[in-house]
Amino acid sequence: MRGDEALGRRLYTVEGDFGLMMSWDSVFGAAGAGGADAADAPAGEAAPAPGSGAGLRPPSMATMLVAWIVLWVAVGVDAAVGPVVSLAVCALLPLAMARHELCLYDRISLGVVGALSVAMVVSGATGLLYVASYAAFGLLWLGSVPTRVPLCAAYVKYGYGGEDALANPIFMRANRILAAAWGVLYLLIALWTALLGDAFAGWVLPVANNVATALMGALTVWFEHRYPAWVASGKGLRALFWG
Repeated sequence: MRGDEALGRRLYTVEGDFGLMMSWDSVFGAAGAGGADAADAPAGEAAPAPGSGAGLRPPSMATMLVAWIVLWVAVGVDAAVGPVVSLAVCALLPLAMARHELCLYDRISLGVVGALSVAMVVSGATGLLYVASYAAFGLLWLGSVPTRVPLCAAYVKYGYGGEDALANPIFMRANRILAAAWGVLYLLIALWTALLGDAFAGWVLPVANNVATALMGALTVWFEHRYPAWVASGKGLRALFWG
């Protein structure tokens, strides 16, 4: 770390509502100029978010998640019909989300889930490919960590000024940590599904996977509120958990 950066960290800390500070530009800065656009938008239509395509809403993580969740649920219910249902959903999702942009991770997810569904139908190796799907989802998260836009940042950046959020080191660090955590979780899910699938056939393993995902979701909500404020405050690690 350079000396001036280290000195800056010792001299400056942030107190107060860090969530407001993260979106400060959208109120008073350059992004705030978009207020005129919002005012000029026809009644009932929201102005496009910063960085989104004209006339289209920002990408929605629901597009990506629905493709994967339908695969896991449908195949879990019926190994023969499930892949066909999943393939149909992948074909229909772009139509259902026609008012939203599709980001890179949406396209990758639709392609990978569609390919896995076809492979299940053609090969009949549904069990193996089912486990591989969890690993693929985990690798998608982990593979995004070193990229310019980690997976979660591709969706949430629009709430923090669009492309401008990518220049915020705290925002980027938080999203890289979360992307890595989700990636590791789904690799672990793939591992224990492969090892314990036969021993816990039926409802036990799906419930365990869903509980693990729900807990990580709760941890994500906690982390995204606590971590940026903690880093900006300059307090010790203890303050991350106890304020």
